[in-house]
Amino acid sequence: MIKGRLFERVLFFLFVGMVPVSCSHKGMPVERQAFPSDGKYDTGPPVQGVARQLDLIARSVYRVNVIAFYETFTFDKEARITPGLLKTTGLS
Repeated sequence: MIKGRLFERVLFFLFVGMVPVSCSHKGMPVERQAFPSDGKYDTGPPVQGVARQLDLIARSVYRVNVIAFYETFTFDKEARITPGLLKTTGLS
């Protein structure tokens, strides 16, 4: 009878001791990436503010629109037109 009670007590304490361990969940946090890592242009969040760098970039970007009009002239070889002759006649 004493052996049975001892066995029951040991079994009870093992059961009581195992329940908190088996019911708890301890997991490691999983790092999730917003974009898949392919080795190109991979970066993390900035360590410090980037406002100054963005301001410098914004000031260094320019847009230039250019429209050019030109006229084409053709001359016969026998006329022997030279750039100097064009300047004196007012074509350039």
